[in-house]
Amino acid sequence: MDDNAQNRLILSRMLDLLSIRSQQAESGEQALSILETAAFDAILMDYHMPGQDGLETVRRIRQKHGFEKIPVVLLTSSSADISAALTETLNIPFKLLKPIKFNEILACLSRLAFQEESTNIIHPTEKGQVINGTFKVLIAEDNSANMFLAKTFLSRIAPAAQILEAVNGKAALEICLSGLPDIIFMDVQMPLMNGYEATGHIRKFPGALKIPIIALTAGNMKGEKERCLLAGMDHFITKPFVENTILEILRKYILPGLASGDSSPAANNVALEAHTGIDFQKLNAVYLADASFLIEFLAITMQSLEGGISDLKRYYQAKDLQGINLAGHKMKGAAASAFMPEITALAQTLEHMASFEPQEIDHTLQLLQDGLNQIRPLINDYFLS
Repeated sequence: MDDNAQNRLILSRMLDLLSIRSQQAESGEQALSILETAAFDAILMDYHMPGQDGLETVRRIRQKHGFEKIPVVLLTSSSADISAALTETLNIPFKLLKPIKFNEILACLSRLAFQEESTNIIHPTEKGQVINGTFKVLIAEDNSANMFLAKTFLSRIAPAAQILEAVNGKAALEICLSGLPDIIFMDVQMPLMNGYEATGHIRKFPGALKIPIIALTAGNMKGEKERCLLAGMDHFITKPFVENTILEILRKYILPGLASGDSSPAANNVALEAHTGIDFQKLNAVYLADASFLIEFLAITMQSLEGGISDLKRYYQAKDLQGINLAGHKMKGAAASAFMPEITALAQTLEHMASFEPQEIDHTLQLLQDGLNQIRPLINDYFLS
């Protein structure tokens, strides 16, 4: 549930990638209505909304029979004004800071699936951590979604690494016969040959005893870690894994073998071209460089921002400060999700304006329009280049 259409689109696309079905609501009342007609395993709830905010909506949901314990994830741009005691009273196990990143929602829903409760903020992946240097990674995984996530995270952490794919243990063996990788991520449950068997065979290859093999498991079942270690694996991680997990694995097993100085901040790498007004590098990092999604998302964002300016002009003519605050809030959310810092800051000024200041409002509206006029050709050029 989120009053911002862009945020709903982002989250629904992220959930699609995880094969999770979802429904959308743009208000607390609509969410309550939807909950009467279908069963859900979790609720993603925006905190800042006009009228009935997220906490009030959760309070009303908790009053409904059967919804006392349904997991709620609170989405917020700032946690400072949210009482920990209140979230505990309303049984809200997680809060996520906007803009929501794919690996954060993945980690959050994974913990919910395993019924791990926490009231902590889930913080983003360590920023700017990149492992330079050329090395070879084999991923043995029969699930296409998990393979996609692993490849995406590895490509971001180690952009120079060569990634090899195997859909089962037998395919992993064939790859290793033609040349051993530097590290192997091995799913334990696969068709034709599982990860335990494949590991046993690989360890018999000349030089394979020194190759780190990382077990990927769907659940932390009793004795599974011990079984992985007995099969000859070096480490054990539970799926779905997150970017920081892979980063720590590579730090432990790959960095010691690389020449000194190969690990450096992302700023030292060739970066995407930076533009004033919109950060394409962050867009690609957060939304997995999905060009088709970004084209659709940015088109909707620009439409929403243009609509926001039209609303602001109307409220300005009517001298409606409350309307200006509301329109500014919506524009701020849309611009922040698209990593448009100047537009976000200008919209936030209008959101928090305490009195009707005609000259300041008029000037801000002009700056907003100028900003959008600057961003539009940058978007067109970026996707046409």
